[in-house]
Amino acid sequence: MTTDTLSPLRGSCECSACSFEVLTSPKARFRCHCLICQAFNGKPFADVVAVRAKDIVLKNAGNISFKKYRPPPNFNRGVCRTCGKPVVEVAGVGAFKVMFIPASNFEPEAHLPPVRMDIFYHRRVLDMPDSLPKYTLFPERVGGRETDHEWFVKWRVDLFGCHPRDGLGAVRHLPCGIIGWFFGKIG
Repeated sequence: MTTDTLSPLRGSCECSACSFEVLTSPKARFRCHCLICQAFNGKPFADVVAVRAKDIVLKNAGNISFKKYRPPPNFNRGVCRTCGKPVVEVAGVGAFKVMFIPASNFEPEAHLPPVRMDIFYHRRVLDMPDSLPKYTLFPERVGGRETDHEWFVKWRVDLFGCHPRDGLGAVRHLPCGIIGWFFGKIG
C-alpha cells in the first residue's frame, strides 16, 4: 500500500458503526448531481473523495449493506446497517477498484483535496456558485467516447502501471474510464 500521508486519514458513517482509514493522500474530489447520488446521499449532490481501494481499510465492513442501483456504471453503494447513512461507493474490480467516500465522513481535520468539478450538473437541484468546471455527464474524454491515445496511455500507466498493449482495453469505458480520468488527469 502507498502511504504518502504522515498518518492515515480516518472517518466513519454518522453513527460511527462503520469506520475507515485511508492510507494515502486522496487524489480526487468532485460533486455528482446525478439522481442516484441525490437519492443515495439524501442531499442535492454527493461531495465525494476518490481513493484506490487498495489504500483503504474498512473497519466493520460486515455492517455495510451494499446495493447496485442501476448498471452501468456498476457502482456498489454501501450504507451503514445501523444508521442507514452512506459509507462508501465502490467501482471497478481488482487492481482497477476505486472507492468513493462522502467528504463529510472524514474527520474534520482531514486534509482532503479541493473539489475539482461537478458532474451530471444538468440534474442539479442546487446551483454551485463557483468557477469549477460543470459537466452535463462526464468530462469529454470519459465514458465510451473515443479517447486521445496519448492521454489514455498516460493515465493508464500512471494509475494501473500497465500499457494498453497489455490487453486491458476495456478500461477505456466506465467505470474504469472515469476512474482513470480522476487519477490520471487530476492526480
